[in-house]
Amino acid sequence: MNTNFDSTDLNECKFIWRRLGLNKFGSEEPKTIDGYASKINEYFQNERFISGFDKMAAISNLKNDYSSEQLINRIKVTNELAWVDINDHRLCFWLWKTIQGLSIDFDQLEGNYERGITPYYNGPLSYNSLNLPNDTYTTYQRYAYILRFFDAWDIHLGEKEKTIIELQKRWQETLSVESFQWILKKDKNQQPKEDWFCNYMANKLPKITTWTGQIPTAINLTERLIIAIGYFDLWPATHPAEKKLFIQNMKKAWAQKKHRDKMQGRKAYSMVMGTDIKAKLDSMAVDSHMHRNELLEEMIKYCHEQCNKGLLKFSKW
Repeated sequence: MNTNFDSTDLNECKFIWRRLGLNKFGSEEPKTIDGYASKINEYFQNERFISGFDKMAAISNLKNDYSSEQLINRIKVTNELAWVDINDHRLCFWLWKTIQGLSIDFDQLEGNYERGITPYYNGPLSYNSLNLPNDTYTTYQRYAYILRFFDAWDIHLGEKEKTIIELQKRWQETLSVESFQWILKKDKNQQPKEDWFCNYMANKLPKITTWTGQIPTAINLTERLIIAIGYFDLWPATHPAEKKLFIQNMKKAWAQKKHRDKMQGRKAYSMVMGTDIKAKLDSMAVDSHMHRNELLEEMIKYCHEQCNKGLLKFSKW
């Protein structure tokens, strides 16, 4: 199995060189295809991949991104598609998946229409009829195939505009259900949180036609997150309230998990003390900028340490 990068396209080499950030490392940029290939393979040699398949997948995605850029550069983005942001991972995944379910039979459309450079279609226009891929692993690629799909639609332009407007409306409705900011907002537990989220979605989200609950493991966590949120967006729930209930249950499960994790190695205690103890403990906690339980725990640890050293002794009498 060949897991090395190779190419016959100098521009592809330059694209991948920059996409990997090798131009930022201070090394001199190569001049030839072989020179680029050598440096790119050196980079991959130093990267830690779980398997040769993961390395091949990374190289394949970079090559596909280059092809996507060529496609994007060739296609003029119309005003109707200006709302589709190449940097919006969630939107691009949803729209890319949604247009795969569209099929436009021009013979069934009534009325006059504008005809573009392609005067004839052999059957309805659909994503599959254009031989566009059903598997992609970057937002860049999805955006390119979205543009390719609508660029191929060059008759019945009024119907095309109406469809795009309807898709934008559906996206706004989809987005209004849940922002997922509580997942996307970065914190110190981001990776465990995203891992938990992806696993929860895979196990709990109702199965739909294009969702089996299996998220490819050979892709990075960011891509897994995009897919998990994407299939929630695509879930054809009977009512928006059904999705909101799903989110409520998920947030509750996440709160319970955080509590369980926090309680590992800890236990609640109950004891009877004087009626004035709580007020004193509260005052000391405020002065120490600590919670009561944290302060009490530190005090006990300190006293225990001092007792062991013979520096502190307690007696009932």
